[in-house]
Amino acid sequence: MQSQPAAIPPGPKGHLLTGQLGELRRDILGLFERCARDYGDFVPLRFGPKKAFLVNRPDLIEAVMTADSGSIRKPFVQEVLRPLIGDALVIAEGEAWRRQRRMVQPAFHRERIAGYGAIMVDLARRAAASFQDGEVRTISDDMQRITLAIASKCLFDMDIDGEGRAFGDASDAIMEFFEARMASLLPLPLWVPTPLNRKIRRAMQAADRLVHELISRRRRGGEVRSDVLSTLLAAEYEGGGHMADQQIRDEVFSLLIAGQEASAVSLSWTFHLLAQHPDVDARLQEELRTVLGGRSPEPGDLPRLRYTEQIIKEVMRLYPPFYFYGRDVIASCDIGEYRVHAGATLFVSPWLIQRDKRYFEQPLAFDPGRWTDDAAKELPKYAYFPFGGGSRACVASAFAMMESVLVLATLAQSFRFEPVPGHTVTPWPVVTIRPKQGIKLKIARR
Repeated sequence: MQSQPAAIPPGPKGHLLTGQLGELRRDILGLFERCARDYGDFVPLRFGPKKAFLVNRPDLIEAVMTADSGSIRKPFVQEVLRPLIGDALVIAEGEAWRRQRRMVQPAFHRERIAGYGAIMVDLARRAAASFQDGEVRTISDDMQRITLAIASKCLFDMDIDGEGRAFGDASDAIMEFFEARMASLLPLPLWVPTPLNRKIRRAMQAADRLVHELISRRRRGGEVRSDVLSTLLAAEYEGGGHMADQQIRDEVFSLLIAGQEASAVSLSWTFHLLAQHPDVDARLQEELRTVLGGRSPEPGDLPRLRYTEQIIKEVMRLYPPFYFYGRDVIASCDIGEYRVHAGATLFVSPWLIQRDKRYFEQPLAFDPGRWTDDAAKELPKYAYFPFGGGSRACVASAFAMMESVLVLATLAQSFRFEPVPGHTVTPWPVVTIRPKQGIKLKIARR
């Protein structure tokens, strides 16, 4: 016999009319942490009339992230981006998503992305050429420039210093748009001519013109390059046919924005933490000397750059680029022992579960050594999921890991990063976990 669903446990009372909406907007990380600490692993919340649940146990998170699309789908917040990235993979649902996933996935097979490794190293070295011994730099801005240059080159075979500057403007515009929408109780449509909306439309129109011109050039000339754009142009649907120009535009825009932003913030936090932990930096240097012997890193070195990879994994544990995922319940279903009904929203948070002392000893400590193979195998599934999970896990996760490891190895070979006295850094949860005041570090040439 099937057991009865468990009773939904109590949660915070909140404001009579708005529930926890005010706290969600003021301090979403604080709200999640307080709920997990005071109310457990399945916490009912309310945002105005909207019912929601915060889910914070690995098996329950797995149930949310792998649920059938007939019961659970990506939430309304994804629709916020539709005016800018259209029907890209990150927004699509059901059969449309499966169809697009099959088209995009080949661009990120491991064999394919290995060819991007030299680009990543070269662009990191070019950026570092401007670093001066003893200077203080806003390293978070540097990481934005490096990852945008990498994304532009790998996606479009285009230098960001030329025509590709339009992609940087579009990337910034999309971040501003999303942040403004999430902070507004009554967001205005993009067609309303506010100063921000006009700025966003100008940036997006310039980038649109560039992408469509690139697509047109490739189609006219039949030119094939070793970038993602050429892969998407050549891809065929099952049964025949190619992606329309607008669909290709939507996919490359979503890859540009999501991929570049996630890598930039991860690398920014990496150098921030390295500057605070000279013991970790010393061990990293030992590995780089042993494996590379003074030469530049290459994709073939990745299996031996184990500690370098452990650093990136630990950074993404403490500062996951995407700090929560939401799913809307569209048909009543069971999440573990709990029954949830249509209309509710489920939240799961890598930030929360990846800092949980039940699964990580000294969870707030920066300890890359915890990512040895044996220790990682002991973790419950979904105690660590910085790239999402289920069938909708990030399609470019291997690309992002390779990029982070190679950029870290390239820069750390030549420079040491030191804290700047008096400069405080605060996590700022917007689209990603950005550093609110930027990350300023002193550069010391090795």
